[in-house]
Amino acid sequence: MKISVRTSKRLEEAETILIRGTNWIGDAIMTLPAIAAIRKTFPHARISILVKPWVADIFSFCSDVDDVILFLPHKGQYNLANVARVAKEIRGKDFNTAILLQNAIEAAIIAFLGRIPIRAGYNSDAR
Repeated sequence: MKISVRTSKRLEEAETILIRGTNWIGDAIMTLPAIAAIRKTFPHARISILVKPWVADIFSFCSDVDDVILFLPHKGQYNLANVARVAKEIRGKDFNTAILLQNAIEAAIIAFLGRIPIRAGYNSDAR
């Protein structure tokens, strides 16, 4: 597995971090140590996590996360228009760092369209 960081800034400058969480309960639980490591590395950063509703409670009880942002479908569907809507919402929150735990192109597109300058995630599938 290759991890890639795309940035013109330094990762040490992370102040407002968006984590794109995984979609399934087992995967979400397995990411808790990674989130704890992110908090330990960036103790003063504001850490938010973007997740689907069915895993949100796992992170709302996680002391390493400051905010849980729900990735809700529009009209019951997840599609490109919905991804653009979520990216616009994220853009308004002025995150300067994204850590993409989800191994999906959708996570990379949201971070890119959300204009998050520091993006770290999986380096595969043209990401």
